[in-house]
Amino acid sequence: MPPHGGPKHGPFYYLTQCLAVGKVNKFLLKSGVQQQSARDAIQHYRQLQEQLEELSQINAELLRREQDLQS
Repeated sequence: MPPHGGPKHGPFYYLTQCLAVGKVNKFLLKSGVQQQSARDAIQHYRQLQEQLEELSQINAELLRREQDLQS
């Protein structure tokens, strides 16, 4: 039996959002549905970041090619 006779604590899952230096939001994810939703959103965010990086690389290459044509 846990101390004090109450139910066990945790694990607790939090989603942390960094807004600015020293400014953070924390969200307690109470249900399995909330936790899965957060995992899905994080995965989509990571995919977006990868796609933006790829687009940035393509843009940089196009700018280099344009400079070569003008030289």
